[in-house]
Amino acid sequence: MEVKCKVFGHQWKIKKRSNVIQYDDMGYPLRLFICECKHCMKLEQMWIDTEECKNDVVLQWSDYIPIMLKDGKVCSEYRNELNEWIKKRMAESEE
Repeated sequence: MEVKCKVFGHQWKIKKRSNVIQYDDMGYPLRLFICECKHCMKLEQMWIDTEECKNDVVLQWSDYIPIMLKDGKVCSEYRNELNEWIKKRMAESEE
C-alpha cells in the first residue's frame, strides 16, 4: 500500500505494521505504521485507517508521566521505581 504526499513530493510505502491502534473522534480505528519515502528513503510514523485484528493493542493515553530524567536520560537510581510503577499499572489494567 502506498500513501502519496503531493505537498512535499514524497511517495510513502508501508515498511512495518504495528499491533497498536487508536480510535479517531468518529470511532474509526487507526493503526501505527512506519512508512518510507521511495525517493529520499525518509522514515515516518503514520496513523492510517485500518481494521481491527485479533491481537491488536489499543493505545491508552495518560496525563501522568512517571519518567524521571536527568540530562534527557532516565536516571539509573529511579529505574527500579519506574519498573515497579509500570508493574503496578499493568496489574491494575488487568483487573
